[in-house]
Amino acid sequence: MPITRNLALKIIKYLIDNPSFNFPFLVMCKGYGIDTDDNDFLEIVPEDDYADLVEDSTYDTFELWENLQNLDVLTIELMLKGFLEKILLQENTNLLKKEFIFITFEGYTFQPNSEEIIPDIENMQVIGFSNGVNSNEAFKNLKKEKIYLEKTNFDEIIAIELKEKKFEYFNLKN
Repeated sequence: MPITRNLALKIIKYLIDNPSFNFPFLVMCKGYGIDTDDNDFLEIVPEDDYADLVEDSTYDTFELWENLQNLDVLTIELMLKGFLEKILLQENTNLLKKEFIFITFEGYTFQPNSEEIIPDIENMQVIGFSNGVNSNEAFKNLKKEKIYLEKTNFDEIIAIELKEKKFEYFNLKN
């Protein structure tokens, strides 16, 4: 994997300062070595080559080559964290999304079989449900999903995050 000169020098310096760290890659430099006409990559030995590389900026083509030998527990854990981060990043947007219910105090509801002209009960109207990283994103998604809402007279909408998706049903009469 190609890397910048700056990153290569940082890695080499880290390896010198942390000799017990088992880095699972070889730092390779193109054209480095005794023969200046050599365009092959040569493995960098941190303790031996760092000072020369810092001093001579003509060495500017670096790569990391895998070297999966003698891996210790720390190296395996770091590799695992990197893989998990990559996998979870792809799912991250779904993992972070929350479900919201959108309600309003506007509008009226009558109880079943009501013959009154004035609403029987003070309540709120459910406008809809949607998902998003936050309430703003969920509201934008709701408006995209339920285009007909723009044609209603509802205006002031409240978002409430739904923490649990379990429902319980109750009867007032029993």
